[in-house]
Amino acid sequence: MRHVLLSSFAVVLLAGAAVAQTAPLGRPPEVAGPRTGAATLSYLRMIKVLPDLTAAQKEPLKQAADAADAELFVQSQALMQKIQKIQTTPPAAGNEDVEPEDMQKVMMERHAARQKVMETEFKAFMVEQTRTQGEYDAKVAATLTPAQRLTWESYKLERQVDGLLAAAAPTEEQKVKIAGLVKEATQAIVAAPDAAAANVLRGQTVKKIMLQVFSDEQAAKYLPAFNPAQDDAVQSGGALRGPGK
Repeated sequence: MRHVLLSSFAVVLLAGAAVAQTAPLGRPPEVAGPRTGAATLSYLRMIKVLPDLTAAQKEPLKQAADAADAELFVQSQALMQKIQKIQTTPPAAGNEDVEPEDMQKVMMERHAARQKVMETEFKAFMVEQTRTQGEYDAKVAATLTPAQRLTWESYKLERQVDGLLAAAAPTEEQKVKIAGLVKEATQAIVAAPDAAAANVLRGQTVKKIMLQVFSDEQAAKYLPAFNPAQDDAVQSGGALRGPGK
């Protein structure tokens, strides 16, 4: 029943993923300004979670965050310009003699074609964003000590799971099971060979919770934000998009 229910609601949440680049992170007024980027928010949260960070660690972490935010911003601006061009470019000639009763069909076809082009551009944009996020994550992993990274990855995954599954209102027994999955996944994430592999593990953790812990009713509440057909790395939300970073 669960698999049928999930597969029947499998959708590609492209627009939602774009908004999620920074929105889930929040903007704590005590640490972030109105234009603070996702990587900088990650760095500011890291300082709070890891009070033992040394000055020698903070400097390269801050530089990595600044560089990632600059690149993410350029990518976002480029996408906006492409989308604007697609939306404002007049349709090609050839439909001047369309009968009035066929005009709605022609307009719908134009809209579908435009949407397809925008979807292609957005997918390319997400590849760029994921690459940049992975590079930032790799720099963080290389700078933190093993103990610090374990604490940081645990914090991120716990917050990501809490944020993603809040609508399902898990029971106390389920919370214990989820905590066990998160602990197991954190160990695997720290041992992952690279940021891409770690990102896949995050996505797999979300799927395990959905399929192994939740009831059909809980899964149904979460379905608007869950697509079991998606790649595990995409389902995880990406390195910078989770609430913990």
